[in-house]
Amino acid sequence: MSLRKAESLEAISPIIKMIEVIPAQEKHLEAIVEIWQEFMDYHKPLDVLFTRRNDGHKRFREFLTGLTTRDDALVLAALEDDKVVGYSLTLIDSYPPVFKIEKYGHIYDMAVKEGQRRKGAGEMMMREIERWCKEKGLSRMELQAVSKNLIGLNFWRKAGFKEYMKKMWKEIRN
Repeated sequence: MSLRKAESLEAISPIIKMIEVIPAQEKHLEAIVEIWQEFMDYHKPLDVLFTRRNDGHKRFREFLTGLTTRDDALVLAALEDDKVVGYSLTLIDSYPPVFKIEKYGHIYDMAVKEGQRRKGAGEMMMREIERWCKEKGLSRMELQAVSKNLIGLNFWRKAGFKEYMKKMWKEIRN
């Protein structure tokens, strides 16, 4: 896997030069879990769905561990001075067998620690995800974004994503 450091990116501020995006390793997983907890806590006021289970962090760690060895998954760690400041999870997913496009890159998560945002880590992870998807022969990427997370929505739009479907839900009451 060819990975890039920010110094090769002319349009990005020099402050990013210390950020590197690499496939996550076992030694990065605890820090990724901490960022995931921050990510979930940020979204909790936006929607009650994001209320974490008491053992949610343990289950997420198990989920991450399983993904790091799969060929159809990409877990990235964004590092600044060898410290994890962000992560992303992307998997190859499939459409029902009625569409011409059969598979796509599904970005499940991307998060950068508060205080580390707007330094280019998200953009660098996005470029690596897109490169990986191309390498896997995919022509499409998708994600779900929380409709009340304006910062996230703006990031995804800037990255070239367009809305094509609305996800809806209804609570079932007894």
